[in-house]
Amino acid sequence: MAHNETQQQQEIARLKKINQALITRIEAGASGQAAYDQFAHSVFLADTVRDRTAALNQAMQQLQQANTSRAQLMAAISHDVMQPVCAAQLLVSNLIEQPSQTAVEQQLPAVAHAISDIDYLLQSLLDYARQDIDQAKPNLQPTNLHEVLGTLATESAPLASRKGLQLRYAMSSCWVMTDVNLLVRVLRNLITNAIRYTPSGTILLGVRRRHNELVVQVIDTGIGIEEDRPGQIYEAFHKLQNHNNVEGLGLGLANVKKLCHLLDHDIGYESQLARGTCFSVTIDRCAPPAAVKNPSAVAGIVPFTHKVMVIDNAVQVCQALGLLLESWGSQVVSYSQVEDITPDSVKWADILIVDYHLDHGLTGLQLVETFNISCPLLFITASNEPAVLDAIQAADHPVLNKPIRPGHLRRVLENLVG
Repeated sequence: MAHNETQQQQEIARLKKINQALITRIEAGASGQAAYDQFAHSVFLADTVRDRTAALNQAMQQLQQANTSRAQLMAAISHDVMQPVCAAQLLVSNLIEQPSQTAVEQQLPAVAHAISDIDYLLQSLLDYARQDIDQAKPNLQPTNLHEVLGTLATESAPLASRKGLQLRYAMSSCWVMTDVNLLVRVLRNLITNAIRYTPSGTILLGVRRRHNELVVQVIDTGIGIEEDRPGQIYEAFHKLQNHNNVEGLGLGLANVKKLCHLLDHDIGYESQLARGTCFSVTIDRCAPPAAVKNPSAVAGIVPFTHKVMVIDNAVQVCQALGLLLESWGSQVVSYSQVEDITPDSVKWADILIVDYHLDHGLTGLQLVETFNISCPLLFITASNEPAVLDAIQAADHPVLNKPIRPGHLRRVLENLVG
């Protein structure tokens, strides 16, 4: 960011010098030349001055916008993100000091809510901070809409239930042309917003057919949207008016709008105060590929009885994933040190969950090559770098970004093992 600002300032200074030199030449004239030549030359210089001045004004405006965005971003981090962090710290400290069953039952849901808020806010910041989104090229492919919506419904249901909300999903087996990773980010954001801004009632995730298009809708019975002018809700750092003390950065819908523009999907909404809101994403329909599997059943109905190896250099991640997988019925072995892994231990596993960035500069792909791993494999990573995601995709492995949502993880694992 600082390097870009220095370049912009240098360009502004250069343009100012050129601007002043051109004005001086116009005012001084060129004695001895014919009147017509003087006139033509003056017109040329005047046009050049105008163009250079416009470029100067544009550069100054870009610099001002960059400074404004940086200030807003820092304010968002210092206030909005730190609020739930502070709440979680206080609640956990109190549980440590008073570890009674009553305190756990009363305060643990509040801790979970604070962590959920932190997750939501950080995801919004990461999406907004990505500088490559405008230049990114979506990977459009035929996509089974049920697999996308079913996964989102499964992972979002516990969040809705925690607030006493009912999340309903109207199944659709249609296929659309989209980039599944970007579409998931769009719809997950809309569903999360619906849950956050709905005090009571229902969230509906459904699909409507319209000619050669499908309209994915997220409908809630929440507080509704109030805005001063059309489209204002899509502006970065614009916070919705609400009376429920719902914290947010004002970045979620700005990210949604940007991603929908990248995908060439129309985004729209209808809303009534105190009645609810319906967001719609319109996507082109397409035919399914030649050979596809039937949509799998909703994750979580039957035990996941498989032998799973988890490889992650973060001990806490290994422990958390191990507990989650064991609660599903799996046998789990975890490794936070690559040196402890042996060929025999790899052969034991039915499926591997591998972090991409391991210790000593080693990547998960290199580890897979070293041990010649052939069993089903899922990569996890905290990186959003296109180079990382492209490398995993080129190796034909699925990938989940941290933080990992249990419902999404369960569904991907079930698809991997067939």
